[in-house]
Amino acid sequence: MNILAFLLCLASVSQSSIASPSGTTLVKRFDFSWKVESNPAPAVPSWTLYFKSLPNSGSFGEDIKRCSAGANVWGASFDDGPSDSTQVVLDYFDKVKMKTTFWVTGISVVKYADILIAAHKAGHDIGFHTYSHSDLAALSDDQVISELVYGAKAVADVIGVYPKYFRPPYGSINDRVRGLAKSMGLSAVTWAFDSNDWSYTGTGQMNKVPALFKSWMDQGMNNAISLQHDYGAETVSIVGESLDILIKAGKTLVPLRDCLGVSTVYGNSVLEEFFKSGHFENKNVPPPAVASTTTAPSTTTTTTATTAATVAPTTISASSRTTTATVPTTVAAPSTTLGTTSTTVSISTGTTSPGPGLSGVLNGIDDSIAKGIANVDAVTTTKQPNTSDSTPSILHRKSLIGVVVFMIVARHLT
Repeated sequence: MNILAFLLCLASVSQSSIASPSGTTLVKRFDFSWKVESNPAPAVPSWTLYFKSLPNSGSFGEDIKRCSAGANVWGASFDDGPSDSTQVVLDYFDKVKMKTTFWVTGISVVKYADILIAAHKAGHDIGFHTYSHSDLAALSDDQVISELVYGAKAVADVIGVYPKYFRPPYGSINDRVRGLAKSMGLSAVTWAFDSNDWSYTGTGQMNKVPALFKSWMDQGMNNAISLQHDYGAETVSIVGESLDILIKAGKTLVPLRDCLGVSTVYGNSVLEEFFKSGHFENKNVPPPAVASTTTAPSTTTTTTATTAATVAPTTISASSRTTTATVPTTVAAPSTTLGTTSTTVSISTGTTSPGPGLSGVLNGIDDSIAKGIANVDAVTTTKQPNTSDSTPSILHRKSLIGVVVFMIVARHLT
């Protein structure tokens, strides 16, 4: 073997090729080193954390089961491919010049990547059917996310686009799965009519499928999405006979985009950003720890009290019977706003005889001071907010001392 022949053989190991309906040979090299063999796909908690941390864009809608655009259209669709048998379906649609939708599993895409390319290039729509065809409703959140991530990865690696739609295996789905899919930018598409071709495999009763299609047309069914399979020779053997019944009834077979009246079923920016972020490759990195928001109870309470005591100038006349001093007090404690309170001490001047002068008034004040001190002692114990301790306050004593000093000075002046 010469060197050129050796190099050609070596190249063929990493390349695969298939003839498209037009006869053009497609050759593409793929790197599926990331593929997994487990069923379901292995859980990756960090991926779940990534998608759950994204802003919530609203509630999920209902599962799509029917075409909402066009008249006399029918959304034929095929699950569980691609496979060696898919080419039969491609050939039929090429003959009738119509399009369909293929819901592919990631594990099959890895095996038959070139067939998927042929379907995409022929203008058919591609949605994905998870990675390993597991029942999503029976899986954990982490497993659901992994099934969808790996399935989308397979499709994107082969045809270079990120799907916006997925089909849950067995049609098994619940609100939890819908919510997880929504966080990934995905909407669920199921079906209105099941051909039941899967149930006739190996029974010799595949002829019941065309009969079912005829019954739908006899009942006037329209604008539906129907389910068929392209995973084996038996299921594709009745594709032409079944779909011819729809066409003869005036139906136009359309891909999902025309079924829904949208320009494309691709362009999932959420998935695209995920794969660009590096999280797919870093799947073994544990989720970052979530900072605790719980504060342990404090065993030490520190209270800072600030007092501003002001004795306003007081005018005392012979006819005065009551002198009122208002002492503003501000108390501040950590993380607590107490505001400002006022303590009012009323000092009765007692009964005075007319014309005793300032000295007589001060004599009456002497007796009131003693009573005032006793009254202040009764109110100098205050309870701090959010504590169970009563703390003796020296605030009122300081205020009263200021009044006493004022009175002593006044007496000496007389």
